[in-house]
Amino acid sequence: MDIQVEGKISKAGIIIILLISIALILGGVLLHRYNAKKEKDCSYQTTAVVSDIIKGTSGGKTKYRAEYTYECNGSSYTVKSKESSSNLKLQKGDKVELYVNPSDPTIYRSDDENGERLFEILLYAAGSIGFLIMLLYIKMYNKQLNHQ
Repeated sequence: MDIQVEGKISKAGIIIILLISIALILGGVLLHRYNAKKEKDCSYQTTAVVSDIIKGTSGGKTKYRAEYTYECNGSSYTVKSKESSSNLKLQKGDKVELYVNPSDPTIYRSDDENGERLFEILLYAAGSIGFLIMLLYIKMYNKQLNHQ
């Protein structure tokens, strides 16, 4: 299915852009719901200590990921940060505020780790841009029909 045929805009192209835009925005909505639930569930505030810095390689670049140790409900937990960075932002022994899910203390959120929120915004933005492109395509398509 071609989006453009001989320089003309097709209905199929408009539909494809619409479907991709809907999928991106739906992904943003689902990620937003997940983040909102996590924010609600992770209600126990605790201070974690960076117990280790894990060094790895991704795409030929050195990445660093912190490992946090904290206490919740009288037990000690150690988890790896969800995000890695090419800059070493934390050092072993640093303290970080975490919000932990008391029902499952291995689930946490941190105000310092905002990759999921940024990805949510990116999905909304990409979907919105897709809708704008689709509206331009519709306008151009209608213009095409009027000139035939």
